[in-house]
Amino acid sequence: MSIPKRSIRLQKRSTNSLNVLSGASGEIFYDVANGTLRLYTDNAGDRAIMATRDWVTDQIGITGFDGDYNSLSNLPDLPVVPATVSSFTNDAGYITVAEVPDIDITTIDNIGDVDTSSSAPTTGQLLEYNGTNWVNSTVSGFADTNTTYVLASAVDSALTGIDLTLTNIDGGIDTVNFVPGTGIALTASGNDQITISSSVTLAQLTDTSITTPQDGQTLTYSSGSWLNSVPAASGVALTDLSVTEQSAAAGGALAYDDTTGAFTYTPPDLTSFVALSDLTISTLPASGSGSLQYDNATGIFTFRPANLSTYVALGDLSVSAQPASGSGSLVYDNSTGVFTYTPPVAGGDIVNDVTPQLGGNLDINGNNITGTGDVSITGDVTADSYALTTPGTPVITSATTITLDAPDGTIVQSGPFRLPSLTTTQRNALTATNGDMIYNSTDNKAQVRENGSWVNLV
Repeated sequence: MSIPKRSIRLQKRSTNSLNVLSGASGEIFYDVANGTLRLYTDNAGDRAIMATRDWVTDQIGITGFDGDYNSLSNLPDLPVVPATVSSFTNDAGYITVAEVPDIDITTIDNIGDVDTSSSAPTTGQLLEYNGTNWVNSTVSGFADTNTTYVLASAVDSALTGIDLTLTNIDGGIDTVNFVPGTGIALTASGNDQITISSSVTLAQLTDTSITTPQDGQTLTYSSGSWLNSVPAASGVALTDLSVTEQSAAAGGALAYDDTTGAFTYTPPDLTSFVALSDLTISTLPASGSGSLQYDNATGIFTFRPANLSTYVALGDLSVSAQPASGSGSLVYDNSTGVFTYTPPVAGGDIVNDVTPQLGGNLDINGNNITGTGDVSITGDVTADSYALTTPGTPVITSATTITLDAPDGTIVQSGPFRLPSLTTTQRNALTATNGDMIYNSTDNKAQVRENGSWVNLV
């Protein structure tokens, strides 16, 4: 950079660039837009303006200041040369904080535009601006910051209204008068309450025109006013209802005109239908299983009875008994009507693949009943023994109590007698009878019902 004699050329920057620049302390730039010198101090955020374009032009350019310190005495406004830097007491080339006089703003009176010197402040005063300064003064209505009000009401006969008297604790009284309007009544009770009631009628309103009202009338708006009148009749009265019958056509119709109240009835055209008097029955010879047909064009029912010549009449039924054989049989011949019954051989086996329903007593007499289904027997079953010859676990199920009646006792052979295993909860849910026995799986004890309670056997 070329440095002319007695001059320093500064770097030019735009204002926007300098506003966002964080310069180092002591850096100086020339602000092109504002014509100023910008100095950055120790605080990077500060940007001090050293000189403006006007000052440079007016003070330096005009006077022709050559930059020599001693030339300062030639300035019109500076006839005496300022003291040199070494004349400061600190002799450091700058002014310290200690050399700046203290400014006391610890009280409100030290603020430049506040003046409380004319009178000493008193309790409750406010600062009021007098056009020049803020001075302490007593403002009406604010003499006491804890003012309270007591409500008192009284009828004001002169104004036919009610006065509300507000009295503050300093004795100041303000009165507010409530005056009722037309049709409004005010009453004051002894407990400082005001009741507002109205006696205004509809006819007294400014936008109504009411004549003598009658039952059923309504208000109708017309030409800026509400008028009372009887509602205009609408719809059809019962006396207007009528019925008009048209010639029969198609399937018929019923129409209603809600403006005239007329019903129009068109009956259906029945000329294509058969009259009840035309219904007849024609009988044909018996054939097959018979039939019944109807012709809706002629109204004729045609009945053809079934041919029963191939069936056996009830009078032809008969029973033929055959000698006993095997387990017996019953056969029917539908061509002759004969039942052929062959009784079973005594002492033989009764084979059952389904569930036979046997009534009365069944006496086996030492023989066996075999089968794969269930046997349902009503009555007594008598046998010398009951045995299961095939592997399995037989189950005897009854909807009620199973009673074993053995005068000499019940004997369990070739295996243990197993009691039902129940928890205490299941046991307690039983409808128990004295003598009942269970195995309690909760307590791991065999128990019996004695005298209304469950007791352990061991």
